[in-house]
Amino acid sequence: LIINHMAYARHLLWLERKDGLPQIMIRDRATGEEHAIAFAEEAYSLGLSGAAEYDTDVIRFSYSSMTTPSQLYDYNMV
Repeated sequence: LIINHMAYARHLLWLERKDGLPQIMIRDRATGEEHAIAFAEEAYSLGLSGAAEYDTDVIRFSYSSMTTPSQLYDYNMV
């Protein structure tokens, strides 16, 4: 189930739900390679925040869990 998606100059990314957990997937437009951002906790919440620049390699997302208060992270997609 795709919850949200975004397109950038060199990457496509989407927030999906897999096995009941949200997951951020990133695809390199040039190579087609995909990877997910891994999290160590068993249950958590994610949210995507859009970047103001189309030509960027950095995304911002929010993360929280039962033991981690809501935090914003910048992630380099390369």
